[in-house]
Amino acid sequence: VQYHSTISGPDLVERIRAEHGILLVPGEHFGLPGFLRLGFGNKSNELGLALEALGPALRGLIHD
Repeated sequence: VQYHSTISGPDLVERIRAEHGILLVPGEHFGLPGFLRLGFGNKSNELGLALEALGPALRGLIHD
């Protein structure tokens, strides 16, 4: 997922983890700054809850 922010990927995913309990991987780990990697290995109900919470979490940290 591509995002636009002045917050670095590692800082962004750490804040989302600490404040919302959602785990993401910064694109910098794959040579793709400005992107986030989402995992889909959880049970579908867990994934749904995480995705519902991710939108507001990102909107609170990323400003276009």
